[in-house]
Amino acid sequence: MQEIINITSSNTEIEYEDLSELKSKRVLLLSMVNNCSHSYEYIKNFIVNISKNVGYSSFHYITNNNIDGTVFLLENLSKYTNTTGTILPNISINQSNRLEIFARMRNILFNNSLAIAGCNFDYVVIFDSDLICNIPHQSVLESFLVKGEWSSISANSIFSSMDYHYDVFALRLLNESDNIRDIYDRFDQGYGKSSSWIKLYNFETWFEVKSAFGGLTIYKMPELVSILERDSFLYNLEGYPEYTCEHVTLANKLAGKKLINPNIKYAGTIT
Repeated sequence: MQEIINITSSNTEIEYEDLSELKSKRVLLLSMVNNCSHSYEYIKNFIVNISKNVGYSSFHYITNNNIDGTVFLLENLSKYTNTTGTILPNISINQSNRLEIFARMRNILFNNSLAIAGCNFDYVVIFDSDLICNIPHQSVLESFLVKGEWSSISANSIFSSMDYHYDVFALRLLNESDNIRDIYDRFDQGYGKSSSWIKLYNFETWFEVKSAFGGLTIYKMPELVSILERDSFLYNLEGYPEYTCEHVTLANKLAGKKLINPNIKYAGTIT
């Protein structure tokens, strides 16, 4: 049985710009997509709802290993916003190499999007595509208006039909180790076999963390560009313990607060 931890008190303060500022925002949407025929309508709805409420948006994707009509569906998104994609050859992805491959693909996606769309954006929204229902886009739009020295705002990734945060690899509370084995002492016995070893968090309020992703995270574009100019890539697993998530490596480079918005409930297939 999973351990359930309820987060009911906030450790941060949130203030907002005026709602009218939304129309001044420029937003870059990025996604790694695979076999999305089951989730296409949710992806489309999210992109449409973000695009029509901000000043300018652009969507870029990276995809491979598809056995359905994913590429055709993604190309169809150009009806709703500027859309371009990178199609990679098929890659063998397994439990031991998936984090390294994901880091490489995310770096390619970000670099290619800048080469095509430039860096004149306020925010970058990086999201997964394994949706089983719509993303509450109003909560994402609300996040674009958050004031203060934050670097990222992550979704409250929910486990199955329960309102519990599932983000085993990316989530680190303040002062927690990067090493997943320091947090989950039954990791080696449970990973790939069961979910009984994980912790589920019930985030009922905004919360500052060391690292998170949750299926969707909003970043401030100028900071990501600065990291890219300094390091040549956003994600880098070199020097980290085995099974370190690529999102942890990026979070460690961010200077501002990393926040979880409890209202952005990302419900995915949890793979």
